[in-house]
Amino acid sequence: MLAALNKIIEQEKPFFPGGEGSKGYDCVGFIRAVYRAYGVNLPPRDPVAVAEKHNPVNWLLLNGFIKSEVTPYSVILSYYQGAPHFGIMVSNSRAIHYHPHFKYAVYVDVPSAYFRRPEFFKYE
Repeated sequence: MLAALNKIIEQEKPFFPGGEGSKGYDCVGFIRAVYRAYGVNLPPRDPVAVAEKHNPVNWLLLNGFIKSEVTPYSVILSYYQGAPHFGIMVSNSRAIHYHPHFKYAVYVDVPSAYFRRPEFFKYE
């Protein structure tokens, strides 16, 4: 998983709303790209359904993830200003994520302003 994560980060692509690679990434596009580089093809998200239902947990659970304790490389989910936000844990207390406040992927401590009450998921 570390090699897949580094492969995506080394591309140095900027934040791009709805982005999944060619122009850049948003938080969900980043998750999909890392897992794709790891050999797991997550289906496209339906941003309208996620936004309307505010239930991104279902998207994770229906696509091979289970709720877990925090572990390196688990997906972290929280809500930032009412909207779902994703990242990938790189240790038990740090995550990497894409967010419109930053041009590129950034590392943050967990918890942080972006991940206040996080939930963690691992791929099974």
